[in-house]
Amino acid sequence: MDDDIGLEKAEAGIEEAKRRGDAGYLLKVLAGPSRGLRVMAVRALGEVGGKRARMALASVARDRRGEGPDVRLAAIESLGGLYGDEAYASFLEEFIADDNKRVVNGARRVLSGADPDGYPMRLLSRGCLDHQAIGVYGRSRLAESVPLLGRFLEERAAAGDFLSTNCWGKVYVSVRALGNIGGEDAVKALSVLLGAIHSAGSSGDRVLTQERADKIRGAARAAIDAAGKG
Repeated sequence: MDDDIGLEKAEAGIEEAKRRGDAGYLLKVLAGPSRGLRVMAVRALGEVGGKRARMALASVARDRRGEGPDVRLAAIESLGGLYGDEAYASFLEEFIADDNKRVVNGARRVLSGADPDGYPMRLLSRGCLDHQAIGVYGRSRLAESVPLLGRFLEERAAAGDFLSTNCWGKVYVSVRALGNIGGEDAVKALSVLLGAIHSAGSSGDRVLTQERADKIRGAARAAIDAAGKG
């Protein structure tokens, strides 16, 4: 009961500090041990605004080792009103790869809304090659992504692991993306993959492996047809 009263008092203090624009008080809360209160303080700082708040929130967002993903993501989201559009989009780009998965997904969600036209290219500039990013390249028909996708397929074909559990799903979405984007380079990469599948022949005697091969083969042939018309 005492803990509940203490928490309510702390939350009320944050709300009051937000109303009076007291960034100093909120920064003290931000330095405290309670993660829930730090999230509240972060969001309040985003509403209070000002250079001091902006610098503190940017520092929290970038604290990969010392801060939890929920607090970092709250800081990332709260900075939207404290930067200009282009500056905020560039800031968000820092977090769309090579970070905590929750932070990456959250930053991508915010960035795709803040800069929808530039979002695919920002993913590519960071070398993003996960399922989500590949889907974005395909849907946006980002021709600049063909070298990255083609290289991935050629590497998997050379390694012979394109039907493995870890690779086949990404191979499949890459095939579909290349078909949607189209062009000669896309057809070349798809043809290399088809050749690798043909060379593998019936060596994959397990039913699951054969199903994967059939699915990728069918998608690659359809993608080549689609790419040739692109």
